Amino acid sequence: MLLEFDEVTSTNTLAGEMLARGELSHGDAITARHQTQGRGRGAGRTWSDEAGASLLLSVVLTQIPEPAHLLQYRAALAVLSALRRLSKDHANGNDVRLKWPNDILLKGKKVSGLLIEAQWSGTTMRSAIVGIGVNVRQRSFPEEIAPMATSLMKEGIHATVEAVREEILNSIAAELHVSPVPHVLSRLQKELQWMTQLPSLEVIESGRHTMGLHFEGIEESGAARLSDENGNVIAVRAGSLSWDKQPNG
Repeated sequence: MLLEFDEVTSTNTLAGEMLARGELSHGDAITARHQTQGRGRGAGRTWSDEAGASLLLSVVLTQIPEPAHLLQYRAALAVLSALRRLSKDHANGNDVRLKWPNDILLKGKKVSGLLIEAQWSGTTMRSAIVGIGVNVRQRSFPEEIAPMATSLMKEGIHATVEAVREEILNSIAAELHVSPVPHVLSRLQKELQWMTQLPSLEVIESGRHTMGLHFEGIEESGAARLSDENGNVIAVRAGSLSWDKQPNG
């Protein structure tokens, strides 16, 4: 079931409320033309959209493929595959990249992000809301994010919001039901290999900033493996990475 709204506070918030009331089940999705309180990944972050120009989508999952900690990567790989198919006539494979943990870059700028909010029973993930935002037809962005953001249209990819939505929904369905764990991990390593060539990284995790890091790859747990200037290796399971100069391709 797909429910479409003109305006909501947040598709993830609404999906969570409806799931709690028993009004949604596995595979149901909510989409909106505009969010008034869209959330980004991380405390205090927002997701800005232009009404009717963005894909704002939340997918409900109550059948979580094991291991649950790879869910965010499965979802990110699904979105990556969908956007590559949509852009295949306008960009090469290196133009559409996965940035750890689940952002999608198009020509070095963010075009899509995911926010996964899980409901737990002890150590078991009972359900999850997979929130997906894609900049589809925006022509401009707020000044503070303009240097880092782009849209499909700005890069010459003239897809409709509806076409992007259908491509992503089909890709998620295939990813969750087909991909075995070793395949997910090997694809992750391949897709994130480009990040090992980046200059000094900064990681923000639980409000802490750590600088001077180098991306080494992904562990089986899904954690990012980073090394400092002394060669010490740390595993980062959540947070975000940034560097001084964003890549162009």
